[in-house]
Parts: sequence; structure tokens; C-alpha cells
Amino acid sequence: MQQYKNKSGNSGVTGYAISEGQIIVQFKGDSQYVYNHIKPGSHHVNQMQRLAVLGQGLNRYISQNVNTNYFEKL
Repeated sequence: MQQYKNKSGNSGVTGYAISEGQIIVQFKGDSQYVYNHIKPGSHHVNQMQRLAVLGQGLNRYISQNVNTNYFEKL
């Protein structure tokens, strides 16, 4: 799990793990969610992966675009 850079300073995301076709996002409180090509789909996963690497905008993107449309809660 990579530490999320949180450039804005107020993100609920603390970490992420990227693999082909999926991203696992860790939020404050250590809850982890899997997003993949099935749910919410490749377009969203690609955007989320890009934002995770940038370290900014991931929490906002999730809340505005995918919300509870995750594949699995770990």
C-alpha cells in the first residue's frame, strides 16, 4: 500500500495500491475498497489511478463519481 500524498491536506484517503485494471483505496479509519474494471469500470479506475499517483483529487473524484459503486470492501 502506497501512502497517498494528500496535497490538498484534507483528504479522507490515506493510501492506495494500483495493479492492472484495479485500485484499492484506503480511507481514514483503515477501511479499504476495491475498484476495478467490473465496478465501477475501466474509465473510473483509470482516472482514480491517475489521481492517486498525483496525490490530489482522489477523495473528491470518488465521492462525486463512484461513491458506493465499488467492487468489494476488504
